[in-house]
Order: sequence, then structure tokens, then C-alpha cells
Amino acid sequence: MNVKKIISMLIVALLILSAAAPATATEEETEPGLTPDSPFYFLKTWVEKIRLFFAFSPKGKVTLLTKFAETRLAEAQAMVKRGKPEIAEKCVDRYEKCLERAEEEIKKKDKVDKDVYETVAEATSKHTAVLQGLLEKVPEQAKDAIEHAIEVSQRGHDRALEALERKGPPEEKGKYQKKYQPKVRENYENRERTRDEEEESELRIREEYQNGEKPQSDKED
Repeated sequence: MNVKKIISMLIVALLILSAAAPATATEEETEPGLTPDSPFYFLKTWVEKIRLFFAFSPKGKVTLLTKFAETRLAEAQAMVKRGKPEIAEKCVDRYEKCLERAEEEIKKKDKVDKDVYETVAEATSKHTAVLQGLLEKVPEQAKDAIEHAIEVSQRGHDRALEALERKGPPEEKGKYQKKYQPKVRENYENRERTRDEEEESELRIREEYQNGEKPQSDKED
């Protein structure tokens, strides 16, 4: 492939992506732009790689990666709406990879500015809420992937908060927990509480059957 063709493809890619670039619709919702079911999706990921390559600072790379992660979630939402949960699972997997890459970028530096951790904390506080919404909409076979992504998001969030607490002065201790934690922790704890209640209910029904008793739910019917 000659240089002219490469340049032409790059220009086309940039034009398409600039027209379909995700823009924040609300605080919680991001437009997905080109989605994985589009034949031109590869152009989107190509431009993202170019943008990441030219982001030289840790903050620049981490900011981009958290935005790309948010876009992957928007793509997953779009795929669920279109009845394509198997593609949504792939989007969620790519979301996790973006967060993992952001964490790797942070680890590369001995000293990282506080605002980098704030970027991660703020982003993941929104991501978990989006993932919680997805969990309620996807079919059963896709729930494991969403639940794993919630755990990854929560883990990244907690690490960012811990770093902020370490870097901040003593008088600001707990500041970032209050600023970023409530929404994420509430969603996370609600999910865990629901899961525990379901497991307890299943265990109780199983024990009642084993003991020859009629489960309470059957008695009510």
C-alpha cells in the first residue's frame, strides 16, 4: 500500500470519526458513535489508537482511556437495545481492557498527579451506574460478563480513592470518599445484597425439598 492510499484512508477515518464522535448527552449518558456492528467500526478503533499514541502525558493517556471505556459502555447499551447481547459482551470486555490499560499507564510512573486519580475515580463512579443498568437489561447468559465488569470498575475506583487519600493532607481525609463513593458503593452494595438474598432463598427452598417440606412459595400458590 503506497503512502497516498494510507493518507487517504486516514483522512476518511478522521472525517467519519469526527462526524460520529461520541458526545456526552447527559452526565450519565454518552452517545456511542460508530458501533461494533458497523463495517466501518475498525476506523473508529484505529483513530483511537492514533490519539492514544500522541497522548504523551500520563494524564492525557488515562483521560483518553477512561473516555474510550465510557464509549465501550455506550456501545454495549446500543447493542443491548438492538437485541445483540453477544456483541454487548464483547464491548464490556473491551471496557475492562481500557480500564486495565489506564491502570498500567499509572503504574509506569513513580509520581502521578492527583488529578489523574481523580479522573479515574470520577469516571468509574459513572461507569458502575451504567453497568448496573445494563445488568438489568441483558439476558441471563450475559450477566456474568456484566458482573465481572462491575467488579473491575469498583476495584479501579477503590484504588483511585485510596491513592487520593494517601496524597491528600490529613485535614482532607475522607473528602474523596464522600465526593465519589456514594453512588458507586450504593449500586455495588445493592447488587451484592440482591445476590445474597437470591442465594439464601435458593438454599432455603433446596433444604425444604430435602427435608420433605413444601416450600413456602408453593404454599402461597
